[in-house]
Amino acid sequence: MRVRLDAQHVPIAAICGATLAICRLGLLRGRRHTSNGLEYLRSDVPGYFEAANYVDIPAVRDRGLITASGLGDVEFARELFEELTVLSAEDRAAWATIFRSARLPEGSA
Repeated sequence: MRVRLDAQHVPIAAICGATLAICRLGLLRGRRHTSNGLEYLRSDVPGYFEAANYVDIPAVRDRGLITASGLGDVEFARELFEELTVLSAEDRAAWATIFRSARLPEGSA
């Protein structure tokens, strides 16, 4: 199934503990990715050899694969929106700012 989804360019997304599952399936190979920490992947996935592609930020998108730490929920959703071209780039940025800050922009009611 993994090969078919990749071959068909179906977006795949994983946040928090789900990053372990896609790591075990080999989906992180050769792709930039993140998780709940590099040591988290190393300790829970025997044979994890993708540390060179690990990025320590809340969410990462690379060729249809979206990964996020458990604390990167807003960033994860923003990357999904981008991948699926939901909203304009400006609206995605505004959405992420509103949800990350829990505040509406000045002048909005």
